[in-house]
Amino acid sequence: MVSWWRKTLTMAAGLAGLAGGAYGAYYLLMRRPLPKKSGKLTLQGLHEGVEVLTDRYGVPHIYAQNEEDLYFAQGYIHAQERLWQMELNRRTASGRLSEIFGKITIETDRFSRRLGMHRAAAAEVPRLSEHSKRILDVYAHGVNAYIEHNKNKLPIEFSLLRFKPTPWQIMDSILWAKMMGWNLCGN
Repeated sequence: MVSWWRKTLTMAAGLAGLAGGAYGAYYLLMRRPLPKKSGKLTLQGLHEGVEVLTDRYGVPHIYAQNEEDLYFAQGYIHAQERLWQMELNRRTASGRLSEIFGKITIETDRFSRRLGMHRAAAAEVPRLSEHSKRILDVYAHGVNAYIEHNKNKLPIEFSLLRFKPTPWQIMDSILWAKMMGWNLCGN
């Protein structure tokens, strides 16, 4: 009789420990990269104060005193909300998925390289106006500020695939826009 109770209690304690461990893993892996929705943050790269208000639908609204701070904050918020999607689209468009997924994506990479979005984006950068280059550069600094500020709290996909995103550049924004255009033209 005692051994039956002991086994039952041991099993219950084991299940409770397993449930607690599963919840802890969920919290650490799934909740840690959630976007910051309130509080103050001090970032290098801003010239004046920027206010980001998130509405009840989760949509961030950026209020800045100047254009550069606006685009810096936009880059930061985009990375906070969509860094994995940004990285995946950048790699898809440039034919670099196999660097993280291995052989399974080689055909996709070959197709993307034949399509030439990476070459088209690279050729477009020198043709941009100085104003456009400045906006995209400040935006890239915002994306990179998020990556730097959250090195240990990146979205779970980066942890699972064991890699870190490379710094965002002007060309990546053009590449990303080309990839979005490609995605939206299908049926």
